[in-house]
Amino acid sequence: MDELIDHSFKLIAKILYFLVRIFAWLIFEFLYEEIAWWLGWCICRAITLNSRPTVGINGYDEATTTTRFVVCFTGIATIILAGTILAIYISANAT
Repeated sequence: MDELIDHSFKLIAKILYFLVRIFAWLIFEFLYEEIAWWLGWCICRAITLNSRPTVGINGYDEATTTTRFVVCFTGIATIILAGTILAIYISANAT
């Protein structure tokens, strides 16, 4: 009986581990490769007056590693900065 319970817990643990890994992978794929890339691409294009990055907005796969990092970092930094500014604005106007 103890072996049956032990195997059941191991199976449940494996399934939960698998689901967490899939969820984490999807978050990375969606947040980093889609949202951060698109936002960072637009910001970089605006800052460099439409000259960099040289790949198109759907060109994440064709971009170099350095370009990917810089553009995605810019996108994530923009999200964090916007969140910080919004939080400061809301807390300053809260009465």
